[in-house]
Amino acid sequence: MIERQCDVALSRVKARVAESGRTKLVFSALDAEWTYRLGATSGNWRVADGTARMAGQPDTQLMSKLELQGEKSAISRCPAIRGLLTERHIPFGDEAMKTAKGDRRAEYSASLESVSLPALSHDGQSALIATSWVKGATEGEGYIELMRRQPSGEWIVVSRAVTWVS
Repeated sequence: MIERQCDVALSRVKARVAESGRTKLVFSALDAEWTYRLGATSGNWRVADGTARMAGQPDTQLMSKLELQGEKSAISRCPAIRGLLTERHIPFGDEAMKTAKGDRRAEYSASLESVSLPALSHDGQSALIATSWVKGATEGEGYIELMRRQPSGEWIVVSRAVTWVS
C-alpha cells in the first residue's frame, strides 16, 4: 500500500516542480501537527483546470480515510520523492525549511511546500492528497486534491478544495 501511496505522491511532487517555473521550492518532511475537517470543504470543490467551475465532492469514504490517517508527510516516507528532490537540487527537511524562513520575514526565500501521503480508493483509481504552500507570513494556501489514475498510469489532479488561506 505504501508503494502505491508514494507513486501517487511522487506524481504530485513532479507536477508541482514542473509548474513552479522559476520559483524556488523547499519541501517539508514533517507530519502536520494539526488536523482538518473535510466536511468544511463540502461545496468548495473546483475543477482543477484553471477555471472556477464547481466539481462534485469526492466519495465520503475516501474523504474519511484521509481524515483518519492524518496528514503524514510523503517526503519523509517515500524514498523516490527524496531521490527526485536530491537529483533536482531541491532542498527538503527541517533545516532547509528553517533556512528558507530566515528570521521570519514577511516573505520567505522559497515557497515552503507540503505533500501528504494520499488516501487511496478501494479500486486504486482515485486518491485524495493534502498539499500546501507558504511564501510568507501572509501568503499561502492549503488544499485537498482529488487525483485520478489515467489509462497511461499517470496520476493527475482533477479537482481540489481549499482548506486554508493566509
